[in-house]
Amino acid sequence: MLIWKRVGLVVGFPSLVLLIPLLAMQVTDEVAWSGADFLVAFLLLSGSVALYGWIVQAGACRGHRMGAAAFVLALLFLVWANLAVGIIGDETHPGNLLYGGVVLVALVWGGAVRFRARPMVGVVALVAALLAAVPVVSYLFLEPGLPAVEWWSIAGINAFFVLMLAVSGLLFWRAGMRERQLWIRG
Repeated sequence: MLIWKRVGLVVGFPSLVLLIPLLAMQVTDEVAWSGADFLVAFLLLSGSVALYGWIVQAGACRGHRMGAAAFVLALLFLVWANLAVGIIGDETHPGNLLYGGVVLVALVWGGAVRFRARPMVGVVALVAALLAAVPVVSYLFLEPGLPAVEWWSIAGINAFFVLMLAVSGLLFWRAGMRERQLWIRG
């Protein structure tokens, strides 16, 4: 029974969310999604719901669940923004590929520590540091020709994602302290 509930959540929730752009397409010409857009959005949302479920299994306290939600939302918004319009320049700028590497590091290292609260603090710190380095690396090595105004806006966008990850890290840290207290008490 539990497996069907999870499958229903992983498939049902994204389907409900995707009704919003589908209905908007019926009302206005401003929203023009293709079948590929719906497929990518469905895969992103389904993957995010599944990832959240996997992370939540690693810890039972509220702080762990909230840290997982902040972590997954940060990654989801990062990928979505990057695929939709690109964070650096447009979606064809080579610096945008670096964001994919950051997400890959987050998933691989998070999986390596099995998304447990205390080790996730280090994973989140690593991912935040890599994310903060993306515009610097992109500016120095990939394409220094963008105007300074655009680099400041890119830094602001990255600061938003770093802040989301910092909140996630603090919640994971708090959850790790709670789990440690429970373990010591026995």
